[in-house]
Amino acid sequence: RSTPIYTLFPYTTLFRSALDDDALDLVFSLVQKKRKDDKVYMEFKSKSVKNHIKSAEKAGARYLVLVGSTEMSSGLLTLKDMVKREEKQIRLEEF
Repeated sequence: RSTPIYTLFPYTTLFRSALDDDALDLVFSLVQKKRKDDKVYMEFKSKSVKNHIKSAEKAGARYLVLVGSTEMSSGLLTLKDMVKREEKQIRLEEF
């Protein structure tokens, strides 16, 4: 079982998005896994990073995780803190 996001960060609202269509299945499985412990929103279509950030802001998400082919091949995800405007790299299996 994965570590709940609230044990890693002070807020639990997370927004996940796919940067390309190839990543949609992975994003969906990650969302299903995290919904057991956290409040998670998912964008169901791929679009630009800028538009994903705008959507996360509108949803009031504290964190944003974008997944694309680069993240899928490297196994590293970038967690963006929408309030502090900071980023942190985390391994896919740790998330």
